[in-house]
Amino acid sequence: MALLSWVAWKEGRFAEAERLAEEALEQWRPTMVRYPFAWICLWPLVAVRLADGRWEGSFVAARELLKPPQMRLPVELEVVLGSAVSAWDVGDPAAAARHLGQALRLAMKFNFA
Repeated sequence: MALLSWVAWKEGRFAEAERLAEEALEQWRPTMVRYPFAWICLWPLVAVRLADGRWEGSFVAARELLKPPQMRLPVELEVVLGSAVSAWDVGDPAAAARHLGQALRLAMKFNFA
């Protein structure tokens, strides 16, 4: 489901990408072991929701990217993503969205998104 979400996002099928990503996350929730590669479906959620102006949902997904046991992201990407979440947490949605857009571009550069 996670990989299909990523593919749907890349092919421009945004509603399907979001649905598949949510299904993948829901399937992982009850498991004892947390899947460290949830970024596969979290980046499509970040991108689709950010593009639709659903910033709160985008930041829910972005925050998950930084939580253990998620695979560590490249330092540069992790810093920008952390800045986005921090700006959101202090109530600066414009700066948060700007940082999150920058993080998404970096994720694309590093082939995560």
